[in-house]
Formats: sequence, structure tokens, C-alpha cells
Amino acid sequence: MTRLKQSEFLAGPQVLVVDIKFDTEQSSFGGGNGGNAGGVVPAGGLFYVHKVNPDLALGFSAGSYLGLGLEFDDDWAGRYFVTKGELVTMAAGPSIGYRLNEQWSIGGSVFALYGELDQRAAINNSVTDPGTPDGELRFQQDDWNVGGTLGVLYEPYCGHPFRSERTQ
Repeated sequence: MTRLKQSEFLAGPQVLVVDIKFDTEQSSFGGGNGGNAGGVVPAGGLFYVHKVNPDLALGFSAGSYLGLGLEFDDDWAGRYFVTKGELVTMAAGPSIGYRLNEQWSIGGSVFALYGELDQRAAINNSVTDPGTPDGELRFQQDDWNVGGTLGVLYEPYCGHPFRSERTQ
């Protein structure tokens, strides 16, 4: 942030096309290949840096650090391990960067992080009662947390093409 010459905004939209297929020729539980467990997933981030002066920058960011999304057909061979897995995360918060001199900058941020997990698997009820359809085990949880970052930037030489000038 301290190397930027002016205030800047960046939007980074993404479209993920996930193609997950399981191939099986035989299974001890029976069942198919699960179909395509993937799909289309939107993702991305938003970032803004406001240059207060040549040495001080304030910022804000929002985005996702990681995620997971898969859902197999109900009759797939691996259904007793997983039928659905979904992990969604979102983080947002302010940041600050300060240039101490021509070579050293420091910075930090505080962010709120939200996470949500939904995981499902089939339960083989036919072991105890033949002919009984599969049951389902489902685990759902979500939570908030707060975190932060600290950083130091050292520029070993002057004249870097992205380096901002002290006098503007």
C-alpha cells in the first residue's frame, strides 16, 4: 500500500467452473460414479487503498480465503464417505501502511472472518436391517472470528519501477 502513488480500487470477480468426477468400475457398496460433483461457483474480492499522504495509506478489503463445494449423486459408490461438502469463508476489514523511510514500510490489518461448513454422508442401514434405505449423517456449523496481520516491507535498492515518490 505504501508503494502506490495514488488511491486505488480493485475488484477481482471470479467464476470457478468445478468439474469433479469419480470413476469406479466396481464397488463393495454398489452404486454409480457420482456424476459431476462440481458446478459453477462465484468468488472474488474487493480492495481499496486511500493514500492519505505519500507515506500513509489506509485500506479496506473483503474476500474469501478458501472454500469447497461438491455434491455427488445419492447412489454413488463413495456415499458412505461423503455425499456433500461445502465450506464457505468470507473475511473483511481495514488496514494501514506507513512508510518509515525510503526503504522501510510497516503495515497491519484487522479482519472479521466468517466460516460455514455443511458436510453430509450416507449411513448404510442395510448392515443391520437388509433392504432398509440409506440414512444420512449431517454436520453443519458456522462461526465468526477476528484476526489480524502485521507486515514489514524492505526495498533493498532505490529506483524500483513500482516505488512511489515521497514528493508528489
